[in-house]
Amino acid sequence: MLPVMRAAAPVTLRDVAVLAGVSVATASKALRGDRRISEATRERVRATADRLDYTPNALAQSFASGRSRTIGVFTHRAQTPFTRPVLIGAIKELGLLGHATLVFDADVRGGRWRDEDVRRLQARKAEGVLVVGTNNELVSRSVTDRFDSPVVYAFTDSDDPADPVFQIDSAGAGRLAVEHLLATGRRRIAHVTGGRDSLSVRGRETGMAETLAAAGLRTAHPPLYGGWSQDWGATGTEQLITAGVQLDAIFCGNDSIAFGALRVLEAHGVRVPDDIAIVGVDNWEGVMLDQGTRRLTSVDLRLERLGAAAARRLALGEDADDTHAPEPANPQRRVVTPVLVEGPSTATA
Repeated sequence: MLPVMRAAAPVTLRDVAVLAGVSVATASKALRGDRRISEATRERVRATADRLDYTPNALAQSFASGRSRTIGVFTHRAQTPFTRPVLIGAIKELGLLGHATLVFDADVRGGRWRDEDVRRLQARKAEGVLVVGTNNELVSRSVTDRFDSPVVYAFTDSDDPADPVFQIDSAGAGRLAVEHLLATGRRRIAHVTGGRDSLSVRGRETGMAETLAAAGLRTAHPPLYGGWSQDWGATGTEQLITAGVQLDAIFCGNDSIAFGALRVLEAHGVRVPDDIAIVGVDNWEGVMLDQGTRRLTSVDLRLERLGAAAARRLALGEDADDTHAPEPANPQRRVVTPVLVEGPSTATA
């Protein structure tokens, strides 16, 4: 019979104190950096703790400091493809900053957060609350006045304009896409995008129009509005070809539309990017599919970074360098700077 292997007992603060030759109270103060303990003693205790691979008892520290080190997270639908990276970014950042997270998802709670969820966070003395939405069209009911600790909203607006909000930069995405197309020599650029009333559509269209105007240009054809699907991308591109529009690039409102455009162009024997270049938005291949192959140039809205930036504001009260306030009159609303991910669908003309 094989001998039973017992797990080694965890190293305690008392173990550290004995080996360092100090009392338990002194060891505790030394590890907290208490300056009433001499630097030599603090260094000796820290070195002993490192040698023993000592990990402080988080629960005991919480009792001693009166801090919970817990952040509450309210999500609308945590499992949606665009919410997941925001949530992951927030949880990773909070973990790096030493905070635990407690997540309450409205979708598994009858479509709304319950009063008992709020009371549970209040009872745990949560040091902050993060509300995570599903897109930049959503407006969440403010819960800020229900907590004594700070509340931050990510990937959703709040119905209280005084609340701090972190969002995607749709106008920045439009500017970045068109700047890249202009840099590759494109001048006759069409735009196939989602519904006319969408905030994302309006933002991307504004960024595109401003960038073209600065270069003394305008769109090769009035924007084509439809859905966010590959089918609409194919239909819109077919309309451009049928109308005989002279163009050398298509800026697509998202990557699904871009894939539909790519399919139709290839079917017509149009060479991409030699004849017509394509840029999408979302970096679906990198963020969502996480695959090695790439077909599109796309603007990455950096959803994971959005979650991390919101978490940093919540935990530290400071803003990351790669965020900015697009409206000077509303410094509480910040957006994350997007990045362009180049792929085979664009090249120097």
